Amino acid sequence: MRPIGLSLVFALALCSTLAAAQGARDPGAVRHEARARASLERGALRPAERALSRWIAVDPADPLLAEVVLSRIPPTAAEAAALPAPEAEARGVWVQEWLERLTPTDPLPLARGRAWALAVAGDLPAALAALARVVGVHDEAGALALRRLAALAIHRGALPLAEHALALAQRAWSDDPAVGRDRAALHLALGEPREAVRLLRAELVHRPDHRGLRDDLAGALLADGQPGAAYREWSRLATVGAGEDAGRLQRAAGRAALALGRPELARVASRRALAVDRGDGEARLLLGLALAAQGHLAAARNELSEARALLGGDLRVERALESLEERSEAGAR
Repeated sequence: MRPIGLSLVFALALCSTLAAAQGARDPGAVRHEARARASLERGALRPAERALSRWIAVDPADPLLAEVVLSRIPPTAAEAAALPAPEAEARGVWVQEWLERLTPTDPLPLARGRAWALAVAGDLPAALAALARVVGVHDEAGALALRRLAALAIHRGALPLAEHALALAQRAWSDDPAVGRDRAALHLALGEPREAVRLLRAELVHRPDHRGLRDDLAGALLADGQPGAAYREWSRLATVGAGEDAGRLQRAAGRAALALGRPELARVASRRALAVDRGDGEARLLLGLALAAQGHLAAARNELSEARALLGGDLRVERALESLEERSEAGAR
């Protein structure tokens, strides 16, 4: 499976500056915008607030107003999560207060912006409720906003809320399999592999040849205690159109084979991975474990020693070598 974290970083455009630029703008609005942006960039709030107030007095419906106000808070979940809680709350509250003073012609981007400000400020449930009220069907921008909220919820440990947000995102924009993959990864993190399997199989009904979904499904099957099914999925992926990913997929198939109690299959998979890259330390480790499981202790020791040289002080390698020594000593008695 893909790491959720990484998998769960979401970018969202809340305003269209090109649309805003259509037609001539009031020279005063342009001047106040420049001053507000410059002041916010250097963290000078009072001059920024004066410029914003004058800008609003000139044109309260200028779409660029929301863009400038929202620049006070981070645009991504990872950046928002990195802020100290008091600073995140202060910035989010400030943005909410200024957004309330705007009267845009298109209220939806502003509503999504308010929800993000709520989330950054720390009120994830209110942010989710706000988005749920405005996100529609076939709403790609709304789905992106929900995915970004889910990512922040994951960073903050609110996994059930993240699942709710992703479920709404999937309903809003079912064309993108990434949402279903995110949900499956989240259920794995929640210790619910069976639900992850169900979600991925539902996605595969519509996209049976999607390699990423099948890769994720194999990982979920292994976590659900179905190593045979996982092995079959990874083996197929590794042998058909794998390209540069062939080595990783062969290693994954080998791990599933070991979990299945079929070390001979793990040996084959690990050797295929090594055919792709002789310096693959993970494949060396897998081969050593497979040989040890078959009782070939000397050959296993050789492979594990190679893995140690390639992987450094990897605890898995050290434990495997210790286990080999114990077995050798027991056999010598």
